[in-house]
Amino acid sequence: MNTAYALKNVNLIHGDSSRNLQKNMTILVNEQGLIQDIGRDHDLHIPSHYTTIDLSGKYVMPGLINAHVHLFADGKPFSLSVSEGLLQFAYDRILNTKFGRNVLKKRMKRNALTHSMWV
Repeated sequence: MNTAYALKNVNLIHGDSSRNLQKNMTILVNEQGLIQDIGRDHDLHIPSHYTTIDLSGKYVMPGLINAHVHLFADGKPFSLSVSEGLLQFAYDRILNTKFGRNVLKKRMKRNALTHSMWV
């Protein structure tokens, strides 16, 4: 991530019962994609190089992550329509081999690293 953002006018959900929804808040996200600061406009200094995005009417819950991922898939849409026999053949002859398991491990690792970038 190379761009820093000021997310303005967000409805901030803290995610715990001891804090209420805060309306019209600003969240500063630095160039590394990390939250730098959260507060009201008049309490924050927004650096001039930050890209401002107006999120009026939107809700933000910092720290909310996508905890549901499929490590065999990369998230790109695809369609596959094959018979169960062909799938069994592919598993027996390709995936259930030393080579196939190695390919799957590399794919799973790559997809896990990709998904963790957004956490």
